[in-house]
Amino acid sequence: DSRGASAVSSFAVNVRDPQGNLALFESVASSSHEHEERTADLANDGDLTTRWSSEYADNQSITVDLGEENIIDQVRLHWEVAFGALYTIDISKNNQDWTTVFEELSGNGDLDEISFDPMVARYVRMSGIQRATDFGFSLWEFEVFGPGITTSVDVDRVMADIQVFPNPVRDIINIRVPGRFKIQLMDIQGAVVYETEFQDYRAIDLGSLKPGMYLFRFSGKENIISKKIVKN
Repeated sequence: DSRGASAVSSFAVNVRDPQGNLALFESVASSSHEHEERTADLANDGDLTTRWSSEYADNQSITVDLGEENIIDQVRLHWEVAFGALYTIDISKNNQDWTTVFEELSGNGDLDEISFDPMVARYVRMSGIQRATDFGFSLWEFEVFGPGITTSVDVDRVMADIQVFPNPVRDIINIRVPGRFKIQLMDIQGAVVYETEFQDYRAIDLGSLKPGMYLFRFSGKENIISKKIVKN
Protein backbone atom coordinates (compact mmCIF):
# COMPACT_ATOMS: atom_id res chain seq x y z
CA ASP A 1 0.00 0.00 0.00
CA SER A 2 1.01 3.67 0.09
CA ARG A 3 2.98 3.09 3.30
CA GLY A 4 5.01 0.26 1.85
CA ALA A 5 3.20 -2.58 3.65
CA SER A 6 2.47 -5.75 1.73
CA ALA A 7 0.80 -9.12 2.20
CA VAL A 8 0.93 -12.39 0.29
CA SER A 9 -1.73 -15.06 0.08
CA SER A 10 -1.75 -18.27 -1.93
CA PHE A 11 -4.40 -20.66 -3.14
CA ALA A 12 -4.69 -23.83 -5.19
CA VAL A 13 -6.67 -24.25 -8.41
CA ASN A 14 -7.84 -27.75 -9.28
CA VAL A 15 -8.54 -28.36 -12.97
CA ARG A 16 -10.70 -31.28 -14.11
CA ASP A 17 -10.99 -32.69 -17.62
CA PRO A 18 -14.74 -32.60 -18.46
CA GLN A 19 -14.32 -35.89 -20.35
CA GLY A 20 -12.33 -37.38 -17.47
CA ASN A 21 -12.88 -38.42 -13.86
CA LEU A 22 -16.08 -36.74 -12.65
CA ALA A 23 -15.25 -37.50 -9.01
CA LEU A 24 -11.90 -35.72 -9.05
CA PHE A 25 -11.62 -33.11 -6.25
CA GLU A 26 -15.35 -33.27 -5.49
CA SER A 27 -16.83 -33.51 -1.99
CA VAL A 28 -16.48 -36.98 -0.48
CA ALA A 29 -17.46 -38.60 2.81
CA SER A 30 -16.94 -42.00 4.42
CA SER A 31 -18.52 -43.97 7.24
CA SER A 32 -15.14 -44.01 9.00
CA HIS A 33 -11.41 -43.58 8.47
CA GLU A 34 -8.44 -45.35 9.98
CA HIS A 35 -6.74 -42.11 11.12
CA GLU A 36 -6.18 -38.53 9.95
CA GLU A 37 -3.73 -39.58 7.23
CA ARG A 38 -6.31 -41.90 5.62
CA THR A 39 -9.35 -39.62 5.21
CA ALA A 40 -11.94 -39.89 2.43
CA ASP A 41 -10.69 -36.89 0.45
CA LEU A 42 -7.48 -38.79 -0.33
CA ALA A 43 -9.49 -41.23 -2.48
CA ASN A 44 -10.36 -38.65 -5.15
CA ASP A 45 -7.36 -36.33 -5.19
CA GLY A 46 -5.90 -37.77 -8.41
CA ASP A 47 -2.88 -39.10 -6.52
CA LEU A 48 -2.30 -42.87 -6.57
CA THR A 49 0.16 -42.57 -3.65
CA THR A 50 -2.46 -41.35 -1.15
CA ARG A 51 -5.42 -43.38 0.05
CA TRP A 52 -8.54 -43.67 2.16
CA SER A 53 -8.78 -46.49 4.67
CA SER A 54 -11.76 -47.34 6.84
CA GLU A 55 -11.64 -48.64 10.38
CA TYR A 56 -10.98 -52.37 10.68
CA ALA A 57 -14.58 -53.49 10.28
CA ASP A 58 -17.05 -54.74 7.69
CA ASN A 59 -19.98 -52.64 6.43
CA GLN A 60 -18.07 -49.45 5.64
CA SER A 61 -18.72 -47.01 2.80
CA ILE A 62 -17.34 -44.05 0.88
CA THR A 63 -19.58 -41.63 -1.05
CA VAL A 64 -18.62 -38.97 -3.58
CA ASP A 65 -20.87 -36.01 -4.36
CA LEU A 66 -20.38 -35.07 -8.03
CA GLY A 67 -21.78 -31.59 -7.33
CA GLU A 68 -24.60 -31.91 -9.85
CA GLU A 69 -26.49 -34.61 -11.68
CA ASN A 70 -24.40 -36.31 -14.35
CA ILE A 71 -24.90 -39.15 -16.77
CA ILE A 72 -22.47 -41.84 -15.62
CA ASP A 73 -21.65 -45.36 -16.82
CA GLN A 74 -18.38 -46.42 -15.19
CA VAL A 75 -16.67 -46.56 -11.80
CA ARG A 76 -13.01 -47.43 -11.29
CA LEU A 77 -11.74 -48.58 -7.90
CA HIS A 78 -7.99 -48.60 -7.33
CA TRP A 79 -7.68 -50.91 -4.32
CA GLU A 80 -4.82 -50.99 -1.87
CA VAL A 81 -3.92 -54.45 -0.48
CA ALA A 82 -6.86 -54.08 1.95
CA PHE A 83 -9.60 -54.56 -0.64
CA GLY A 84 -13.28 -55.49 -0.58
CA ALA A 85 -14.33 -59.09 -1.06
CA LEU A 86 -18.02 -58.18 -1.16
CA TYR A 87 -19.23 -54.70 -2.05
CA THR A 88 -21.79 -52.82 -4.12
CA ILE A 89 -21.74 -49.65 -6.20
CA ASP A 90 -24.82 -47.54 -5.49
CA ILE A 91 -26.03 -44.28 -7.04
CA SER A 92 -28.48 -41.59 -5.94
CA LYS A 93 -29.81 -38.23 -6.99
CA ASN A 94 -30.54 -36.98 -3.46
CA ASN A 95 -28.22 -38.93 -1.11
CA GLN A 96 -31.28 -40.69 0.34
CA ASP A 97 -32.83 -42.98 -2.30
CA TRP A 98 -30.23 -45.40 -3.61
CA THR A 99 -30.04 -47.78 -6.57
CA THR A 100 -27.47 -50.57 -6.75
CA VAL A 101 -25.87 -50.73 -10.22
CA PHE A 102 -23.20 -53.33 -9.42
CA GLU A 103 -22.59 -56.09 -6.90
CA GLU A 104 -19.20 -57.75 -6.35
CA LEU A 105 -19.36 -61.18 -4.71
CA SER A 106 -15.72 -62.28 -4.99
CA GLY A 107 -13.43 -59.28 -5.27
CA ASN A 108 -9.72 -59.81 -5.96
CA GLY A 109 -8.39 -56.28 -5.43
CA ASP A 110 -6.05 -54.29 -7.66
CA LEU A 111 -8.10 -52.28 -10.24
CA ASP A 112 -11.82 -52.86 -10.66
CA GLU A 113 -13.29 -51.26 -13.80
CA ILE A 114 -17.07 -51.41 -13.42
CA SER A 115 -19.32 -50.55 -16.36
CA PHE A 116 -23.11 -50.29 -16.42
CA ASP A 117 -25.89 -48.77 -18.51
CA PRO A 118 -25.83 -44.94 -18.52
CA MET A 119 -27.60 -43.64 -15.43
CA VAL A 120 -28.22 -40.19 -13.96
CA ALA A 121 -26.73 -39.61 -10.53
CA ARG A 122 -25.20 -36.99 -8.30
CA TYR A 123 -23.96 -39.31 -5.54
CA VAL A 124 -21.93 -42.48 -6.08
CA ARG A 125 -21.16 -44.86 -3.22
CA MET A 126 -18.94 -47.88 -2.68
CA SER A 127 -20.65 -49.91 0.04
CA GLY A 128 -18.14 -52.36 1.47
CA ILE A 129 -19.94 -55.38 2.91
CA GLN A 130 -17.09 -57.78 3.69
CA ARG A 131 -13.35 -57.20 3.88
CA ALA A 132 -10.85 -59.47 2.16
CA THR A 133 -8.23 -58.94 4.90
CA ASP A 134 -8.08 -58.20 8.62
CA PHE A 135 -7.61 -54.53 7.78
CA GLY A 136 -10.34 -52.17 6.63
CA PHE A 137 -11.42 -51.15 3.12
CA SER A 138 -8.73 -49.07 1.43
CA LEU A 139 -8.77 -47.22 -1.90
CA TRP A 140 -5.94 -45.38 -3.61
CA GLU A 141 -8.51 -43.75 -5.91
CA PHE A 142 -12.28 -43.77 -6.45
CA GLU A 143 -13.10 -42.60 -10.01
CA VAL A 144 -16.40 -41.99 -11.81
CA PHE A 145 -16.85 -41.55 -15.57
CA GLY A 146 -19.67 -40.73 -17.95
CA PRO A 147 -20.28 -41.66 -21.59
CA GLY A 148 -17.40 -40.43 -23.67
CA ILE A 149 -14.39 -41.63 -25.60
CA THR A 150 -14.23 -45.42 -25.49
CA THR A 151 -11.38 -46.18 -27.89
CA SER A 152 -7.82 -45.01 -28.45
CA VAL A 153 -8.22 -44.23 -32.17
CA ASP A 154 -6.81 -40.74 -32.85
CA VAL A 155 -9.57 -39.27 -30.70
CA ASP A 156 -8.04 -35.80 -30.56
CA ARG A 157 -8.42 -35.47 -34.32
CA VAL A 158 -11.97 -36.87 -34.32
CA MET A 159 -13.06 -34.57 -31.48
CA ALA A 160 -11.62 -31.56 -33.27
CA ASP A 161 -13.40 -32.53 -36.50
CA ILE A 162 -16.82 -32.94 -34.85
CA GLN A 163 -18.44 -29.51 -34.71
CA VAL A 164 -21.64 -28.75 -32.75
CA PHE A 165 -22.75 -25.11 -32.89
CA PRO A 166 -24.05 -22.84 -31.56
CA ASN A 167 -23.74 -23.95 -27.95
CA PRO A 168 -25.75 -22.86 -26.00
CA VAL A 169 -28.53 -23.25 -28.56
CA ARG A 170 -32.09 -21.94 -28.72
CA ASP A 171 -33.55 -23.61 -31.84
CA ILE A 172 -31.35 -24.82 -34.70
CA ILE A 173 -28.10 -26.63 -33.95
CA ASN A 174 -25.57 -27.41 -36.68
CA ILE A 175 -23.52 -30.60 -36.69
CA ARG A 176 -20.52 -31.44 -38.85
CA VAL A 177 -18.88 -34.86 -38.59
CA PRO A 178 -15.84 -36.41 -40.33
CA GLY A 179 -17.63 -39.30 -42.01
CA ARG A 180 -20.76 -41.26 -41.19
CA PHE A 181 -22.00 -41.33 -37.58
CA LYS A 182 -25.04 -42.53 -35.68
CA ILE A 183 -26.12 -39.64 -33.48
CA GLN A 184 -28.19 -39.79 -30.30
CA LEU A 185 -29.30 -36.88 -28.15
CA MET A 186 -29.94 -37.76 -24.48
CA ASP A 187 -31.53 -35.68 -21.74
CA ILE A 188 -30.25 -35.46 -18.16
CA GLN A 189 -32.32 -38.54 -17.30
CA GLY A 190 -30.41 -40.57 -19.88
CA ALA A 191 -33.44 -40.91 -22.18
CA VAL A 192 -32.82 -40.65 -25.93
CA VAL A 193 -34.92 -37.73 -27.22
CA TYR A 194 -33.60 -37.71 -30.79
CA GLU A 195 -31.51 -40.01 -32.97
CA THR A 196 -30.46 -40.14 -36.57
CA GLU A 197 -27.62 -41.27 -38.80
CA PHE A 198 -25.90 -39.17 -41.45
CA GLN A 199 -22.55 -38.04 -42.75
CA ASP A 200 -20.89 -34.66 -43.17
CA TYR A 201 -23.53 -32.10 -42.10
CA ARG A 202 -27.02 -31.70 -40.71
CA ALA A 203 -29.07 -28.90 -39.10
CA ILE A 204 -31.38 -30.13 -36.32
CA ASP A 205 -34.32 -28.22 -34.86
CA LEU A 206 -34.26 -28.44 -31.04
CA GLY A 207 -36.89 -25.76 -30.52
CA SER A 208 -39.40 -28.17 -28.98
CA LEU A 209 -37.02 -29.40 -26.25
CA LYS A 210 -37.17 -28.08 -22.72
CA PRO A 211 -34.26 -25.88 -21.58
CA GLY A 212 -31.48 -27.77 -19.86
CA MET A 213 -28.35 -29.84 -20.38
CA TYR A 214 -28.25 -32.54 -23.06
CA LEU A 215 -25.63 -34.96 -24.32
CA PHE A 216 -24.89 -35.74 -27.98
CA ARG A 217 -23.39 -39.20 -28.49
CA PHE A 218 -21.57 -39.75 -31.80
CA SER A 219 -21.05 -43.42 -32.69
CA GLY A 220 -18.67 -43.98 -35.58
CA LYS A 221 -17.02 -47.03 -37.04
CA GLU A 222 -14.13 -46.97 -34.57
CA ASN A 223 -15.08 -44.65 -31.73
CA ILE A 224 -17.81 -43.18 -29.57
CA ILE A 225 -17.55 -39.53 -28.54
CA SER A 226 -19.88 -37.40 -26.44
CA LYS A 227 -20.40 -33.66 -26.34
CA LYS A 228 -22.54 -31.72 -23.89
CA ILE A 229 -24.82 -28.91 -25.03
CA VAL A 230 -27.04 -26.43 -23.23
CA LYS A 231 -30.54 -25.71 -24.57
CA ASN A 232 -31.83 -22.23 -23.71
